[in-house]
Amino acid sequence: MAVPPEALAGSSAPLALVFTDAPEAMQISFTAIAVVATVNGVLIQMIMVSRIMYGMADRGRLPAGFARLSIRTQTPSVATAFVAICILGLSLFLPIARLAEWTSQIVLSVFVCVNLALIAIKRRAISADDHFSIPLLVPVCGTIISGILLVVSLF
Repeated sequence: MAVPPEALAGSSAPLALVFTDAPEAMQISFTAIAVVATVNGVLIQMIMVSRIMYGMADRGRLPAGFARLSIRTQTPSVATAFVAICILGLSLFLPIARLAEWTSQIVLSVFVCVNLALIAIKRRAISADDHFSIPLLVPVCGTIISGILLVVSLF
């Protein structure tokens, strides 16, 4: 309602149009919220990737060094440092738009892999009542939807 639909349709940053005529305090607040949300997303992805690397190293799928835990925090410090260095390198040498595209594609690829792994586990595992269970349809749909979004993002 704040911006005409024609202006929104023609803008590469439609949400920013809403705040162009807003008071400066509101613009600053919106910017601060966006920065906090972005940093939060990056931190969550760093934690996710380092934990995946830790788990794979712990099972012998990656070098054992990635399975090393910090004595003080009991977190995968080597994997976390490796991920942080990779992110720093990529952010220094890639345009932010390209980095955002790759990040989305990597996350979708992880979703596809996790859903495929869940399908494999469900196909060979014996049913038990002592843990959370979902119908096979859920990871099948997750694989299909994530795969479609991944393919669409490549074009």
